[in-house]
Amino acid sequence: MKNNLVLRYPIGWTGSNPDLRNVRVLSPEIPWSKFINDTVMRGIDWLKGEFKPRIEFHNPFGTVAKRPTMRCTQYQDAVKAQLEWLYEGFYSECKKLIDNGAEVISYIGSPSTDPYYKKYLAGLSDVNSQDNSLVELHESHKVSLNSGC
Repeated sequence: MKNNLVLRYPIGWTGSNPDLRNVRVLSPEIPWSKFINDTVMRGIDWLKGEFKPRIEFHNPFGTVAKRPTMRCTQYQDAVKAQLEWLYEGFYSECKKLIDNGAEVISYIGSPSTDPYYKKYLAGLSDVNSQDNSLVELHESHKVSLNSGC
């Protein structure tokens, strides 16, 4: 059995432009497909069959400054910012990696460290209320979960 080796790729905080969610490694010219083919595959090839790749995308949908934590709704925030290059292709590219034997981890923060969601985890919210927070939380994780991350 091969050991896992983690190849960690920070996405958020690779840049310093909040309008682009502080992402520099992806752009309209470098979408997920190009980033995977040019960068991630080079890392997988480097392993040369000795290790099973475990790939971590840290803040894959970017993040913004002046937030107390990494928001677990990064996907939703990128969609609201209309940064298609930041979220389109993520699902299909991760699915390809997984189908080829890699383990993919999409680290998008935790609701337990996000003050906005702590009240839900503490049971202080009525899940039948008109508040869409739980739906938003589910939607934000659905992209990663559906691809197998």
